Amino acid sequence: VAKQRKQHTTYVARWARMTTWCLAEQLGCSHTTVETHLADLGKTWKYGVWIRHELSPHQLQHRVDACMELMMSHRNYQWLGAGQTDVATPKDNHHPKKIMLSVW
Repeated sequence: VAKQRKQHTTYVARWARMTTWCLAEQLGCSHTTVETHLADLGKTWKYGVWIRHELSPHQLQHRVDACMELMMSHRNYQWLGAGQTDVATPKDNHHPKKIMLSVW
């Protein structure tokens, strides 16, 4: 048992981010045994670290296209010549008045 605990200690020191299931698979014992030995060593499970991933050129272009579409969706620019003024376009009323219809 002491030899097994020493093996667990060295393995955990080398691979600190493995789950107990992965450690048990690598060491050839049950995960509850690994959990017990880790608890005896005073080890606790903490959340891991975020690892950045690299985006492919296609993913980068898709992200740029989506951002540009969102930025341009509310713009209402008009192509105007020199000295021309823009044509006013009224907005729709988002809250129209309600009409009660009664039929006799």
